[in-house]
Amino acid sequence: MDFPTLRRRQLDDQLSTLRNRQLPIRPDRGWIRTIREALGMSLRQLGERTGITKASVAQMERREAEGTITLNSIEKLATAMEADVHYFLVPRRGLEAMVKNRAEFLAKQLAKEVSDSMALEDQATSKDRLRELIEYHAGRLLEDEATLWDDV
Repeated sequence: MDFPTLRRRQLDDQLSTLRNRQLPIRPDRGWIRTIREALGMSLRQLGERTGITKASVAQMERREAEGTITLNSIEKLATAMEADVHYFLVPRRGLEAMVKNRAEFLAKQLAKEVSDSMALEDQATSKDRLRELIEYHAGRLLEDEATLWDDV
């Protein structure tokens, strides 16, 4: 097994518990404001704890709700509220499956081009030969993944 495949499988194992778990949805007003208010902390108090103005805290809360805040800003405010920030991406499907599906998709496109060209020359390809061609191209793409995600 090559290193990229091993790394993907290890990451899949780590992320599978998150993929199958119901994660909390960010509140409309954002986590910062929601937690600050739950603590009974004012904008002024949070600002003092972080060394920024209450207007800046309010602006950061708005930016979080809009989805334009930086992770550094979130971490700064979270630290002041004695909270931790957990940031991660959870692929909707397994990484290994995504890579294999992409290789097969590209291989099917390549095989279709060959098949269409041969059909024009009155040399249609059988379904078995077409499947072999798809498997061959998918295997080659998986051996050298450098172009796997290039736009077609």
